[in-house]
Amino acid sequence: MSVSHDIMVASQRRYKYGIIACRNGTVFKFTITGEVNYVNADICFEKN
Repeated sequence: MSVSHDIMVASQRRYKYGIIACRNGTVFKFTITGEVNYVNADICFEKN
């Protein structure tokens, strides 16, 4: 699954926050406060 799928599910389920663990050990915690830009989200998380 892609990062954008994880963010989409978190948005649909109206989670307060989401956590993404990258393969290099970096962990991100995110919140969704409006419209999600999936392209930018994928680009941001693919770098890690």
